[in-house]
Amino acid sequence: MVIDVRMRKVYLLMASLWIVIFASCGTLEVGIERTPTEDRSVIATLSYLMLEGTRNAALVAEKKATEKAYSEEVPKQLSTSTPDSRPGTVNGIICYPSEGVPAVITYFRELTTNRITEMPIADNQATYTIQLTPGKYYAFAWIPGYQAAGMYTQAVVCGLKTTCTDHDPMAFELSAGETVAGIDICDWVITLDKLPLPPGFQLPTNSSTSVPTLIR
Repeated sequence: MVIDVRMRKVYLLMASLWIVIFASCGTLEVGIERTPTEDRSVIATLSYLMLEGTRNAALVAEKKATEKAYSEEVPKQLSTSTPDSRPGTVNGIICYPSEGVPAVITYFRELTTNRITEMPIADNQATYTIQLTPGKYYAFAWIPGYQAAGMYTQAVVCGLKTTCTDHDPMAFELSAGETVAGIDICDWVITLDKLPLPPGFQLPTNSSTSVPTLIR
């Protein structure tokens, strides 16, 4: 009987102790983490796809702009770095103020570089044809021994009439692949100061500016 009373006292004491412990701990909060709903997941996916689409569109636009600039720049560079250097063709007649045409050497001087191309003409050869690189030229001829010279001049273009008194050299221009006709070396009434000289030839220091003597 005494033991039961004591046991009851122990139980009451333990119960009181647990009540104090729970009271001191306060309220126990339990948090429940919610998983994303299906709608939020779909919205996140769509946002990602829109962002990627915008980025890809910008990359494509940049690539097209680069390709366009390259396609426009390369032909431009090629056209400026590799000019057309195909030769052109020049033809005309050889005149001389007497019966027949003596053997002469024709010269074609490019005015920018002073490069001279020469071509011999045989006795009684009335026409010529020559290929030259593109450029601007004078055409003239000398008799071997440099006793007389003829040119393509303003007077030739005028028609060599008595009223054609301008005997200045007449330049002609030749483009790549072009044929220029009518470059007639027919004016032999030229003062020495207007005569182009062949390569390596120098006039004597006492030369006058009179009309050269013609070989007849």
